[in-house]
Amino acid sequence: MSKTTDGNFEYWVVDSYAMQREVLVEVKPSTGDGPAPVLYLLDGVDSPEDPSGWRSMAKVDTRPVANDNVHIVAPTGAYASYWTDWQNNDPLLGNYKWETFLTEELPDIVADQLNVNGKNAVGGISMGGQAAMHLAATDDMYDAVMSFSGNYSTMDPLGYQTLRLTVETRGAELDNMWGPHGSEQWRANDTISHVNDLAGKKVFFSAGNGALGPDDLGVYKDDVQSMAVGVVLERGVFEGTTAFERALNSAGVEHEVVYTPTGAHNWVNFMKNFDAGWNYIKGALD
Repeated sequence: MSKTTDGNFEYWVVDSYAMQREVLVEVKPSTGDGPAPVLYLLDGVDSPEDPSGWRSMAKVDTRPVANDNVHIVAPTGAYASYWTDWQNNDPLLGNYKWETFLTEELPDIVADQLNVNGKNAVGGISMGGQAAMHLAATDDMYDAVMSFSGNYSTMDPLGYQTLRLTVETRGAELDNMWGPHGSEQWRANDTISHVNDLAGKKVFFSAGNGALGPDDLGVYKDDVQSMAVGVVLERGVFEGTTAFERALNSAGVEHEVVYTPTGAHNWVNFMKNFDAGWNYIKGALD
């Protein structure tokens, strides 16, 4: 592993045996004293490298979380991946085994490089929010989760079409991810159907409703096409989020959900409730 420093961040280049490639990981170590928990943050569909969206768009190092005793770890380069293990190599994307990397490879590296207390949370936006909720529901390493404008169903028509469009508009082949729709892996990633697996964990999520506010107009300016896409995506997110809330309520799983009165599918909307989400989950990481 190699490491460089840029301002408040370290950049680690680590080897993934599962993917047979190097992964650039963006890290903001805690500035507190003693062992600290780890907050893993997952980007959206474009998942850029150097910097991640969490540094360039969210400016996470300027938010209150940066002053708490927590290590922030943001893997990068998971373009159109859904942060999952793909069944087959994709002609465009190659060998994707992101869930294995996140749950089996990266934690040992983090524990070796940072002073950790054994507690972990995972958070994400959009594609990363959906993945974060799945990971929290299926892996005991995570004590808390926060998701911003994610979808949580892979099996209903809305969830399926969102996944399909996300992957295929980026040039990849959807069947290479989890096989044909309805397969065992598609069902395993349908978090809404097994929300009881989130019981006992701190769960926070939020969504806008697709209505444009002044912040959204400032994001899109004259880009009408991007604005329309952002509105449609967040309206879908709103429907999926309310369905997820109903499923959690039905199962008696404690959670916190916040709906913003306006907001399309963009970073400004994603981050409106980030600080509230962190405040809600951080008690589980002591």
